[in-house]
Amino acid sequence: KSPLYMPDLDASSKAEDFLSTTMGNKDSAGGIVECIISGVPAGIGETVFEKLDANLAKGIMSIGAIKGVEIGAGFDAASMLGSQDNDNFYVDNTGIHKYSNNAGGILGGLSDGSEIILRAAFKPTPSISATQQTVSTTGENININIKGRHDPIIVPRGVVVVESMAAMTLVDLLFLNMSTRMDKFTEFYHRKFLHLITGKGLPYFLSYSFYFYLILSVKPSFFCTLRNVFIDTYCAFSSLALITLSI
Repeated sequence: KSPLYMPDLDASSKAEDFLSTTMGNKDSAGGIVECIISGVPAGIGETVFEKLDANLAKGIMSIGAIKGVEIGAGFDAASMLGSQDNDNFYVDNTGIHKYSNNAGGILGGLSDGSEIILRAAFKPTPSISATQQTVSTTGENININIKGRHDPIIVPRGVVVVESMAAMTLVDLLFLNMSTRMDKFTEFYHRKFLHLITGKGLPYFLSYSFYFYLILSVKPSFFCTLRNVFIDTYCAFSSLALITLSI
């Protein structure tokens, strides 16, 4: 098993040697974490304001030390021709597939059902023992040597962080996608929630809640804010009930 959490043990051995040399020079190094997400259904995300790739990039860029994010072919796509970058499709007995995945599983802001591939670039650890130049609180040019124990690289620690941020982003968009179709919304709560409840009180409440939502959904923009508040409150109430029942 790689101590750097790298899937290629030969590459991991070379990286360990490189880091040993880097530490001997009182320096640090950065690196790239690649995250591959499988099993995401097609249609997750939105085409403009809540694009799947935009939300993933926002989430990953919110992680400390991240300086860049690319999806699929990423920056390499800038040097490709359209005929090279385009992912061609084919169909067989198991469904529709792609010959390549330069899009990284996301087209037009929506998941296309294939693997989502993203890469996050971590900067080198800034706390190094080598002499650096800075400015003192009195405005003087000075040299500084940072003392103490500091990791020569933070990329191995960042693997699980990137995974977690990608997972949270997808869960958020999955719930958003679920609420765009009432049949999926009701199916989820009937399957995961209603069958756990006995009696008429709560099922009747949920039924009237859906009716109330349908009324609000066809009203003018005056009700848009009220509708959103209702959805948030409804989801929070139902989630709390699910958690309570599962304990």
